[in-house]
Amino acid sequence: MRWLYPGCLLLLMACESGPTVEFAQPFPPSAPNLAVFAPKHQGLYLAPDDSAFRLHIGPGEIWSEELYRYRVARRQLAALGLSSRPQDIGRWLTTGGKRYRLLPHSADTLRCEEWERDTACTLRSGDKSKVRWLQGAYYLSNPAGDYWSVERLVLDGRQLSWQVLNNDTLRIAVLPEGVVRRTATGGDVRWLLQPATARQARQIGRYEGLWRPLRVLERQ
Repeated sequence: MRWLYPGCLLLLMACESGPTVEFAQPFPPSAPNLAVFAPKHQGLYLAPDDSAFRLHIGPGEIWSEELYRYRVARRQLAALGLSSRPQDIGRWLTTGGKRYRLLPHSADTLRCEEWERDTACTLRSGDKSKVRWLQGAYYLSNPAGDYWSVERLVLDGRQLSWQVLNNDTLRIAVLPEGVVRRTATGGDVRWLLQPATARQARQIGRYEGLWRPLRVLERQ
């Protein structure tokens, strides 16, 4: 679980040096945009080593939830939109989209456990994000200026691997000429992936070194 302390803003930043890696268009370029996630993939996914994170795949949406714990003064409950009723202590509550529960701590403070929700993508008509399927994986393409940022969810039985693009220059540079283009503006380097054929798209999908796992989860 993650601990937050009132009055202190703790920023946990993972800074990685390296170039930006993006796609010229949603990936894979020739695949259709999905209208629904396959029923066999829908459900709750948990990490064996992290009980504070979970991923949901619904018919038309993917979202994650992360559990945070913090202490709150009883006098601050109303200002934070939390229930101050004694009978609600220990119960999971939902208020304004916030799911939380309060637990006893001391005469003046309570412990709060709160699930924070983050929507990864939706399949709603008009959504700028695009979700497509290729070789056992959902590819989530999100607009990033003139180009596209792409992540993928690789499914193998009950296991799901959430992966992002690897910005290791040596791994990117081995892609065939024409599939990748390097640009530099000032000190900023960008690798632009632009597969033009289904064969090139399959090559990118099969190239394990191009993708870096963020989380490995298991369907419940």
